[in-house]
Amino acid sequence: MSKQIFISGLTLLSVLFATATGGSAELAPGVSTLTIKRIERTKAPASTNNRQVASASERSMAYVRQGLAAQKSGNDRLALEYYYLAVKLDRTNAVAFMAAGNLLGDTDEGISCMKAAALLFQRQENQQGYELATSWLAEHGASE
Repeated sequence: MSKQIFISGLTLLSVLFATATGGSAELAPGVSTLTIKRIERTKAPASTNNRQVASASERSMAYVRQGLAAQKSGNDRLALEYYYLAVKLDRTNAVAFMAAGNLLGDTDEGISCMKAAALLFQRQENQQGYELATSWLAEHGASE
């Protein structure tokens, strides 16, 4: 059962990455474009106020911090759940994608998460984050 939950979380991370990049990412097995369209329809309206956006971003980073704490204590499954919640709350949270990618390592999902982090850092003009993500990808034999 826990393996199924873990795989579902990875699939959802993949779907969230695909929607964050405009659907240009490779989808996880079993994920259709209909799933992405359904997620697109549930996006928050573009006219949200800045306080709501800041609040979502802050809560997302709180999930990342909880995930890092869980990972440090040896609970990788809980850490991945926190990273998933962070990405679900703020799909532009490059730090969450980076943390998930680092946790998942040399798997397809880990590399996809790190590629998402690199892309998001690049879009946000965060040179340090971009360099960290691309060097991780190079160390793991993956290109950007």
